[in-house]
Amino acid sequence: MKYMNKMILCASIAAVFGANAANQYSPEGVTTKTIEITKPVTITASNSYKVEGGKASGSAGIKTADDSKVDMYLGVSASSPSAQDLRIVDDTQTLTLIAQPICGSSVTPELDQAAGRSGVNTGAVTCKNVTSMVTMASGMEPSNPAPGTYTFKQEYGTFTE
Repeated sequence: MKYMNKMILCASIAAVFGANAANQYSPEGVTTKTIEITKPVTITASNSYKVEGGKASGSAGIKTADDSKVDMYLGVSASSPSAQDLRIVDDTQTLTLIAQPICGSSVTPELDQAAGRSGVNTGAVTCKNVTSMVTMASGMEPSNPAPGTYTFKQEYGTFTE
């Protein structure tokens, strides 16, 4: 009995301190917030417009460096009649290329004539959620331009709505 009382005392002390050591939690719910960490996108451009044998051809294209999908645009003339009938004007505004856009992933291009982009090509042809897009030249105005050097500048980049 002498040893039994000491054991009961030890068990009682352990039970008291052990019960206080663990917290009792009563969950009421869960709060959730999702954050998105975006990586910077790099877009590369290439341009191969040319006139040979009195015909305009070539293209200007842009693509993401890592094949990520973004909403992207290329500058075009604000006087472009439609998204499928684009005009790209040279810096002197004496020669205009007639072009059609092609969006990657078979996305339908849209024309924003009021985009307010820099230079003489202030409109924008846009493609949503793509890795690439191009404007393909198929003609020019005038159809018989004067000999000379013509520079076509098209701003490009990404956009959000």
